Formats: sequence, structure tokens, C-alpha cells
Amino acid sequence: MTCSPGAVPLKFQRPHDRALPMWDLSDLLRELVVSLGGSVATDEGDLDDVEDDVMEVKVETELSGLIHLGPPAFRAILDGADKDLGYLHFVAAGLYGFIKGKGYMPDEPALVRLSCGGLELYKLKGEPYAGTPHIERDLGETKDWEMMLLGEPEEFEDMLCFRMKEASYNWLFAARGNYKYWCTADRALGRSFGEVLKMQRERLEDASRRSAACKGDFRECPAKPDGNWFKEFAVYDKTTWPPSFKMPDDPSMLASPGMQWKNAASALYAKK
Repeated sequence: MTCSPGAVPLKFQRPHDRALPMWDLSDLLRELVVSLGGSVATDEGDLDDVEDDVMEVKVETELSGLIHLGPPAFRAILDGADKDLGYLHFVAAGLYGFIKGKGYMPDEPALVRLSCGGLELYKLKGEPYAGTPHIERDLGETKDWEMMLLGEPEEFEDMLCFRMKEASYNWLFAARGNYKYWCTADRALGRSFGEVLKMQRERLEDASRRSAACKGDFRECPAKPDGNWFKEFAVYDKTTWPPSFKMPDDPSMLASPGMQWKNAASALYAKK
């Protein structure tokens, strides 16, 4: 997985959503037929010369079979072709709310997911990713990036907090401030979140510059419309092919979206 600013770190790669099914020949092969045949032919040649006699032995083998490709087999084929477009991925659970004023603490469990250049915040309740996100931010948009203070956190009660939303002003609750934040008491997790936000922003800015620099259409500018980081595709040149996801050696890199949600929630509640 590579793009202009360098390789995507393993911790920011999108996990594979399921294990690659293993090929089981005993299950795939439903019928096997082996046929053997042959012939023997002789040529005596010169009757006075025994060494001139020739014997030709021909052996023929025919192998045929019936292979059954069910859903697991097809899934193995399709999963192996999953393309990596160079985007970063990050999922974590924390607390959402106001961080200013006496008596105001972020106390609502919420999950953030960075995927395909967009940041989403979900209230941590109900089924994973049910319904629309509570907040959506496009890291390629300047107004959204500035709302998030350029990915810089604020410290509050031993937590790292990232500004997510401007709240409606209410003079009765002016002490709480005008902004709501996503916070985590896991400072290592918070630093990783800030790092992935800035890294994705850098990549999107680079993609935008590449697209703007080329004045032609998609045939002349292979980076358009979204400025991806691959060479112009040539079917006979493998170096121009988009990279594919490989099955991970690290078990932590194998998790469906629903499992990522549950793992993040479990980590949050374990710290309470």
C-alpha cells in the first residue's frame, strides 16, 4: 500500500473483513475419471539383422473431473482481488460532549471512524453503524478541517479531546461553551487519532494538487477525478496495477466492520 507521502502504516490500514477460505480439494472435486490406454507395435526391419528390429510402446492417459465452486470458493477468489486505494482507516470509541464549564463533562459514548477520507461519529448504541452518522466531516474540506482545529487536540481532565461540532448557542447554558468534542482517556489512542487525521489530510491535499496540475481529462490525467496515487494503467505492466490487500499475518488485521465496532466499545467500557 503506497502513495505519494509514503507507505500506509499497518496500524492505519483497513482490516480484512473475513478470513480467506481455504481451498479444500476433497470438497471441490466431485468427480474424477482416469482412463488408461495404449498400444504396442513392432517393426522387424532387416530379417538378417536382429538389432534392426524395433518395438514401439504407446501409453495414453486421460484425466477428467467435475469441480464444484460454491460460495466459499468464489469468496476466496473475490477477496484475493480486493483493491487498496491508499486510504487510511481508524476506528475508536470515546466520550462525546462539552468540555468547558463546571459540571460539564463528555459523558456520551461515541465511536469515530475514519474511512475513505471521511470522518464519521456515531453514538455508541444499538446495532453497529445502524442509521446515519451523528456527525460527518470531510477532511478534504477546509471548513471541516478548521472546525477540527487542524487535528490538534485539547486537554481536559486527563483526556485528549478533538473538536467535532459547533453547538447551538443557549444563553441558559453559556458556561458549557459552544463546541462539542470527542475525547479519550487513552492518551496513546488519542495521539494515534491525531496522527491519522493529519496524515489523511496531507494525502488528500497532495491528491488535490495532482488533479489541479493536470488540465486534461481522465485519459491524460490518470489521477483524476480523485487524484489517486497510481500510475497510468497498462494491462501488460504489473507495476501499474493498483495494489491488492493480502491476507494479514497479524490477527488484529482481521475484523469485519461490526467486529471493529464491538472491539472499540469493549476497550472503552473496560477502562470505566
